[in-house]
Amino acid sequence: MPERPTEIYRAANPQQAQLLRGLLEERGIQAFVVNDYLQGAGGDLPLGWTAAPRILVAEEDAPKARVIAEQFDATLASGGAVALDEFEVAEADWSAWPLCPACSQRREVLCEVCGSTGTKFALADLNEGRSEVLLHCPTCDDHFRPKFFRICHHCGHDYGNGIKPEKVVQEITLPENSRRTWIVIISLLLFATALGSYLVWLMRR
Repeated sequence: MPERPTEIYRAANPQQAQLLRGLLEERGIQAFVVNDYLQGAGGDLPLGWTAAPRILVAEEDAPKARVIAEQFDATLASGGAVALDEFEVAEADWSAWPLCPACSQRREVLCEVCGSTGTKFALADLNEGRSEVLLHCPTCDDHFRPKFFRICHHCGHDYGNGIKPEKVVQEITLPENSRRTWIVIISLLLFATALGSYLVWLMRR
């Protein structure tokens, strides 16, 4: 077990956990499964999410392991079969991803190819000499140079530079029968006024 283990995934069952552990170790990441036998000991009792098998890796391996775990989870969700020798994963996570100085969350980035935004794009290429970074977008399956937003999406911190978020203007459209609706409302108001005046007149008599 590593000195500073980090949880990167919770599996639905021990078999799923062991399969992901095998995928990670095939790619040079030592992984451990916790609660592997706890669900089996519970029999048919619903032990809940806290008893789910957890996959732990060393802290320095966590970014890359999370990328693999996310793709593993997406493959299971789509109903695809996961094979150790056929499972393809994206490049490792970008370890130098800029963080917000106020809340320590990742700075949100925009893919200019398709317009997708997020903080979990996989690293496609890194040129140390020219300080160029290319990220991989899973939506359009293309590579792009990251462009960051000026405002932190999590806490609202202003970085002072970056893409300014566009203001969303919501168009208000009235229904086609809005004129009839207003006529009914005005008629009801006039009726209520007349009724109130009549009641006041009766009380004064």
